[in-house]
Amino acid sequence: MKKRSTPGPSAPSVPEYRVRRASSPLVIDGQLTEPAWKDADTIRLLDNVTGQKPRQATAVRLLWDDSCLYVAYECEDTDAWSTFTQHDDPLYKEEVVEIFLDPSGLGRIYFELQVSPRNVSFDSLILNDGGRRGEGRGPNFQGVTMWTCHGLQHAAVVRGDPTRRGTQDEGWTVEMAIPFSQLVSAPHIPPVAGDLWRANIYRIDHALDHSEFTSWSPTGMHDFHITEAFGRLIFEG
Repeated sequence: MKKRSTPGPSAPSVPEYRVRRASSPLVIDGQLTEPAWKDADTIRLLDNVTGQKPRQATAVRLLWDDSCLYVAYECEDTDAWSTFTQHDDPLYKEEVVEIFLDPSGLGRIYFELQVSPRNVSFDSLILNDGGRRGEGRGPNFQGVTMWTCHGLQHAAVVRGDPTRRGTQDEGWTVEMAIPFSQLVSAPHIPPVAGDLWRANIYRIDHALDHSEFTSWSPTGMHDFHITEAFGRLIFEG
C-alpha cells in the first residue's frame, strides 16, 4: 500500500484549504461560469506583511480532477495593467497573480506559476535552502526559469484595458489548469484523497498611488519565498 503524503516542516498558524474535486468539466476561458466553481470554498487574500484586509480584494478558489489542479482568481482592480508580452518575462515587477506549489511539503523544491492581466505566463522551479520566518530565502536560492510547465492552460479576462496604465477598469479574472504530470515532486500523480501539499497564493497590484502585495498565508516580510508560512492544501475525494 502506498503511503499518503505527510506535512513537511512545521508551520505554526498557517491556513488549510480543502481542494474539492470538480463536479463538472472546466473550460479555461477566464469567465468562471462553470457550475463546478460554485462548489469551491473561497480564499480572501490579505496584506502579505500585516495580514490586514487590502484596498482591492482578491478571491481565489481551487478544484482538481485526475489531470489538473485548477485555480481561479477574481481581482478587484480600478487600473489593471501590464506591459510584458512574452512568456517568462519578469511579470512579478508589475501586476500579476501567482501560486507557489510545494507538493513534497519539504520547503526546499517548489513550483512558481504566474499570470498577468494580459494573459502572459511565467513558470519557474524554485530551489530554496532557507524560507524560515524572519530570515527570508536561503543563501543558495535559485529560480530555474528553464523549467517549463508543459500543458499549462491559462486565461485572463479584464473588464477594461490592460494595455494602458491609468485607465478606469473594473477588475480581472484568471483561470489556470496546472497539469499534475509536471509537478514531479508530488507523492502521487494524480493526488489521492487525503494528500497534503504546501502552497501559497499571491497577487501583486500596483495602482498609481499605492502598491499592494497580498497572500493567502502572509509571510510577514516583503518576500513571498518564506516556505515556513506556506498554507496546507488537502485534496478531497
